[in-house]
Amino acid sequence: MTKREGLWGRTLIYGPPGAGKSWFGVTAFWNPVTRQEVARGKWVTFGQEDNPFLLVPESCRSTRSGVSLRFVSPTLSDQAWLTRFDTFTKSLLDQARKAPPLDVLVIDGLSEFDMLYETTFKGVEGDSGKFAKWNGLMDTFFGIMQRLDPVELGANIIVTARVRERKRGTDVEEHARKKDIEDDAAPFDYYPSIRGGFKDWLGHYFNSVFYVHTRKPKVPGGPSEHVLQVLTGGDYLTKLQGEHLWVPAGYPAELVNPTFYDVQHRLEDLLGMPHILPLKEVVTVPAREREIENEKEE
Repeated sequence: MTKREGLWGRTLIYGPPGAGKSWFGVTAFWNPVTRQEVARGKWVTFGQEDNPFLLVPESCRSTRSGVSLRFVSPTLSDQAWLTRFDTFTKSLLDQARKAPPLDVLVIDGLSEFDMLYETTFKGVEGDSGKFAKWNGLMDTFFGIMQRLDPVELGANIIVTARVRERKRGTDVEEHARKKDIEDDAAPFDYYPSIRGGFKDWLGHYFNSVFYVHTRKPKVPGGPSEHVLQVLTGGDYLTKLQGEHLWVPAGYPAELVNPTFYDVQHRLEDLLGMPHILPLKEVVTVPAREREIENEKEE
């Protein structure tokens, strides 16, 4: 297995529609503004998850042999899409044993993957139990997390998911009764939306979990701000393995209109590691951060 120097990790970013989840992931290998590739990347989508306005080239949305990385099932009649996805991820591992083929792999839409799996699941031969679907879904999620190993692949893995909101009051009281958490502590109200037994384990498989949302324009008619919550400070779930270094360094608890490298380069700096990516330094600084820097200079 060929090992690569650098900081290779798994990042999960979740939030509501239009918050900038796909944008954040795609900026790790593609600059939608300048329309330039900045690293070797692939963008995987499921079902009807897609954003053509990111202008990602087709070469990043298919394999070298031309197989599409849009895994769909328009008739919802079978799980052939899942078989194709499994073949793709296993092929990446095989290729990585010779030389890592990618710098970045974006799995855009884990929630849509979940929905597609549930809808196309037709049962397992010899298993007619009512939990067959959920056991299968949990095994599938576990298998994905094992194969998408950033160290083995020598690539950064970025996964997106929708947000789910707990029912206020009901879940809190239930947790308190079961003593799963402290009586005076409430669970996060916003968390990544997947179903089945794996939903409570998902965060354990990522180095970082970020919540992103849209903030209203500060000036009427101005652009909205897409805010990435790096540290826990509200009702959202976040995780940063380097939090004990991030906070003393004075890095912000939230980033406005960030690219992937606004986070990645800070983490590499904390570890004293070089910035291996992007291969081409063409990722633009978000407008709001430029404004902040100008305000500091003034």
